[in-house]
Parts: sequence; C-alpha cells; structure tokens
Amino acid sequence: MTVHFSRPPRHGQLAPWLAGLWLHEAGPAAGHRRELSLPAPGQRIVFRLHGAPMRRYLDLQDRRGVLLPRLQWSGLRHGPLLRSPADAGVSLGLELRPGASLALFGVPADRLAAGLADLAALLPAGVRRTLLRLRRRPADRQRLDDAEDLLLDCLSRQRAHLRRAQAAQQAVAALRDGTATLAASAGCGLSHRAWLARVQAALGCPARQWRDLQRFDASLACLHGNPDLPLGAVALASGHADQAHFNRRFRRLAGVTPGTFRRLQGRWPRHLPLD
Repeated sequence: MTVHFSRPPRHGQLAPWLAGLWLHEAGPAAGHRRELSLPAPGQRIVFRLHGAPMRRYLDLQDRRGVLLPRLQWSGLRHGPLLRSPADAGVSLGLELRPGASLALFGVPADRLAAGLADLAALLPAGVRRTLLRLRRRPADRQRLDDAEDLLLDCLSRQRAHLRRAQAAQQAVAALRDGTATLAASAGCGLSHRAWLARVQAALGCPARQWRDLQRFDASLACLHGNPDLPLGAVALASGHADQAHFNRRFRRLAGVTPGTFRRLQGRWPRHLPLD
C-alpha cells in the first residue's frame, strides 16, 4: 500500500520560502534495488521518518554504498545520483523557494549545493529535538502541520538574514522572467558581478546553470507526461534549439539519453528505477 499526499504551505509567513510539503509512505519497492535520482532546479528538505536510511552508490559496480543522513538538505546537482529507491518507508519533504536557506538557516544556498547535506548540523538543538519527535507520530497530514511550525521557528530565529534573503529572491524573480542578466543587475542597482553573486546565494548555482536546469525540468515533465510525443517536439517545447542540442544537454544532466529515460521511467519523473 502506498500513501502520498501533498499541499501548499498554510502559513503566510512561509509562503515566500516554502513551495509545498509532501508525505510519502510505501512498502519495499518491487523489482529494483537502486534508482537514478535526476537533478531539479529547486532545493528541498527530506526527512526519512521510517524505514532503512537511504544509500548512495558510487557507480553500478558499487553494491554496498554509503548511508545518507535521515535529515537531508537536497541541494542543486548537475548530474544524476545513484541511490536506493525512495519509495520504501516513510519520508517527509519540503519543497523550497529561492532564498529559503538564507531565510531559514542564515546560510547561502551555494554553500549547500552539489548533493545531499546533513541538515541536522544547521538546526538549533531545540528544533532538532522537536523534529526528531515527528518520527513517533502516525503518517498523517498532521505531520505536515508540525513541519510548518518548525520552519516558522527557524524563520523567527533568522530575522537578521531576512532582508538579505528577500533581496536575493528579487534578483531571482528578474532571472525567472527571462530578463538578460546585465539588464536585471542594472534594474537592481547592482554591478553585474554583485547581482550574479546574489543570484547564486539564492539558487545554489550560477544563473546560466539554473536556466539549464529549468529547461531540463521542462523536458522531464514533457517526456513523462507525453510518452508518444516525438523527441524533436519535446526539444522545442522545452526551449532547446533542436533535437541534437536537447539530447546532449539531457544526457549531461540525466546520465542517460531521452530514449533511455522513456524506457526506464517509473511513477515519478525524476526517479529512474534500475536493477
């Protein structure tokens, strides 16, 4: 039996920093022991509440792997992550908006990028103890409410960083609108270099790489939701110049070709079941 529910934040104070929350509970994954976790343009917090800790593998020949922390900050990646299946057990996820790491923890996102970090090191002891108590609760929607309360606590402790986080978010808004970086920096009254640094602190990567991840994310959604759409049409729909350009960028970020993605894809667009 699988249980999955999600919702947007209920607290208005968290809405600028939190895009959504989800809780997933499932039995052992059938048919595969490892999966490729593909990159995403956003960052998230994942708390492994029940079940075996996740494992990360170096390559397909690595059968032992290394244990990952139960409380993870999932930063931006520019390549796939080979790990144990995410479905088995109970996990709580928080999907974050740009600037959230500054607003919630006082840490720029680029210091937390490039993979999975142990979030426990960033949390005050009291918040950490309260969060760990969530493991004793049933797998119901109340856990999402409790998680929001904990984030509100974090937000109240980082007021000194709030203005900096808001400025970083404004810089990202100009980038999201498609404004050229030089024009966007001029609109903020910053030098081009200072504006790029502000964007990187909010996103966890340079502006150009983030735009690549946005196109990749659009292509994943298109491939997953339209299994019969020709790859050339997917390329154009996701902002690529042509299919060859799309194939190169997709393989660089996913580690597999678009055709292999379609053959392997499972229930979730960014989770490719392997062996």
